[in-house]
Amino acid sequence: MIPPILISVGTFGNAMTIFVLLHQKKMTSTALFLIVLALSDTLMLFSGLLPAWVRYTLVIDILWLSNTGCKAQL
Repeated sequence: MIPPILISVGTFGNAMTIFVLLHQKKMTSTALFLIVLALSDTLMLFSGLLPAWVRYTLVIDILWLSNTGCKAQL
């Protein structure tokens, strides 16, 4: 059961990164790049790892449960 641990630790770490970088006195281009990187990493956690874990544990492909999910898979 590694994916739930990765999702929770990854989300917490990315949230802390965003929190720390947004509370700087001066916003630099490096800080902005790291914020966008943390957001994209969180998006990948929830769009890639979460559906794979649900598919493995529940034997249900959540992308096929709705028309939107089916279109999003393509």
